[in-house]
Amino acid sequence: MTGGGAHKFSTWLSANAGSGKTRVLTDRVARLLLAGVQPQHILCLTYTKAAAMAVLPASFRRRRAS
Repeated sequence: MTGGGAHKFSTWLSANAGSGKTRVLTDRVARLLLAGVQPQHILCLTYTKAAAMAVLPASFRRRRAS
């Protein structure tokens, strides 16, 4: 998995457990936020509650670090 795609398009991400899906999602959300996309315009769906709880805080941490 690389890149995460252009932020203007929707993305579907499917892979085995432990392959880095949550990291890809958090990187993509961070890039969207840095590009000026309002948080209320981002829809991020995950299969597990653990991934869902990891995406937003990690995205904001990466955004602050940039």
